[in-house]
Amino acid sequence: MATVCRRASDPLAVQHLWTAIRFVRAQKQIANEERIIRQVRRENGDSVADTASLQLHLAVADGLIGEYHTHQQKLSTVQQEQAAFRIPDEDPVSIAKDLVLHLLAIYLMKCLLHWHSVCRSVCLSSWQMFQK
Repeated sequence: MATVCRRASDPLAVQHLWTAIRFVRAQKQIANEERIIRQVRRENGDSVADTASLQLHLAVADGLIGEYHTHQQKLSTVQQEQAAFRIPDEDPVSIAKDLVLHLLAIYLMKCLLHWHSVCRSVCLSSWQMFQK
């Protein structure tokens, strides 16, 4: 029997939120709730932006958007803690690990095709290390 995962958030609204988060982060800014809602309003109008805050929190509850807390980096004001949001798949560590695994798999396939016994043992041990 297949496992069913029920989501509380609207899929279309989550896609709008992902686009807004990518846009804000591309500007080298912290993707806080205010900036995300402002970007959603710019791109999609007021009808979508009215429910964006609710959909943002539902997406966090569903695990589709990650929430973390950070401090503002302004010299003239006291540092205030704020909630920021990130798309979970865009974690730099997981992206780097996936890239290493992909490159290692390509190298391993080339070595297995040519039967390099030394390379095969090194690649297999490295592959098992990264799989953990």
